[in-house]
Amino acid sequence: MLNSYTTLSSPPSSPPTALDIDTIAPPSSALTCRPRSSLKVLLVDDNPINLQLLRRALYTLFKINHMDMAYDGHQALKLLEHQPYDVILLDIDMPGMNGVDTARWIRGDQEISTPSSTLPLVLDANKTIPIVAVTTSDSLEARIIYQNVGMDACLSKPIIRSQLKSQLLQLLGHSSSSLISL
Repeated sequence: MLNSYTTLSSPPSSPPTALDIDTIAPPSSALTCRPRSSLKVLLVDDNPINLQLLRRALYTLFKINHMDMAYDGHQALKLLEHQPYDVILLDIDMPGMNGVDTARWIRGDQEISTPSSTLPLVLDANKTIPIVAVTTSDSLEARIIYQNVGMDACLSKPIIRSQLKSQLLQLLGHSSSSLISL
């Protein structure tokens, strides 16, 4: 049984499965011997398999050890209430509070369609955090919506490792002290 959210502090323990290999390209040898990153990432997706694929890709690319997982927008906001993050990878189509409403709330928009009486306040430090939409709905119209609610980038599912790497490097900057320079 899965917890509502999980804080990960260790690298993936199992080898990639066929699903990993088909969905995410194999690692480059130049990326496999890097020191661990201090980057703090929040992964939000209602599908546990997608969360594990993202977790493995981020660990392989950047040796990121601090990844928190949430299975919907409400859980993500609870984590954001107490923890500053460097980046959020946010699924769009989730039950309950979807990714669009979650991004709007993070950015300070209190006028969302989800009942807000139980939603926590977000740390000010997280209001400007880069948010990456992770979605199957990446049409031009959808991307405009994501941008209008404050998302900084969009990745299409299935995630392609080189695109994930490129987006994070672009959003966090090549010289970011929390991201390993590549």
